[in-house]
Amino acid sequence: MAKVYALTVPDPEKLQQKREVLTLARQKYAGLKADWNGYSGYDSWFSDDPNGLNNALLGSVAAYAEHVPTFLALLERLNGDFPALYAAVRTCAAKGVGERVACLEGQ
Repeated sequence: MAKVYALTVPDPEKLQQKREVLTLARQKYAGLKADWNGYSGYDSWFSDDPNGLNNALLGSVAAYAEHVPTFLALLERLNGDFPALYAAVRTCAAKGVGERVACLEGQ
């Protein structure tokens, strides 16, 4: 989606390209769903509902995905101890926004 927003074209054209990207995402999801034997857990994300696939949802998924390696590294440092991971995450979550990632990275 970032590529669409970075285009130097009029807004109506950007909106059209955004619709095309979302249509392609829905088509790809339909294929995945078929591979998953009809698992419907993400149907609401890919529906035409404005509360489905939108910038806010995409942003939250991107933010989560960005930090997965950090959480995995922390879990590894804790030798796979999930209760210790949860405690460490709670401690880091209580810190300010700028300090959280450094905390998770053990700095």
